[in-house]
Amino acid sequence: MLKPNQEFKQHHHAHASETFYTLSGEIHMYVNDELQILKQGDILKCDPKEDHYVVNKGSEDWKAVFIKSPPIDGDSVYT
Repeated sequence: MLKPNQEFKQHHHAHASETFYTLSGEIHMYVNDELQILKQGDILKCDPKEDHYVVNKGSEDWKAVFIKSPPIDGDSVYT
C-alpha cells in the first residue's frame, strides 16, 4: 500500500520478475522511464533488469498485490 504522495524508489530485480495487480486507487508507475498509470483491476509485469518505480499522485491509498517470481532475497538493485 502507498499513501498519497508516497513512492517506491527506482530499482530493478537482477533475476526475478515482479507483477503488480491494483486492488484500489491509482498509481503512476515508470518502467524504463515510460509512464504507465495503473487503476483498479490493472495488471503490469516488470521483467528482470527493467528499472521501475511508483509514485502515488492521487488522493487515496493505492492498494495492490505484488508477486515476485522467483522470490529471491537481496534481488533488488537500486538505481
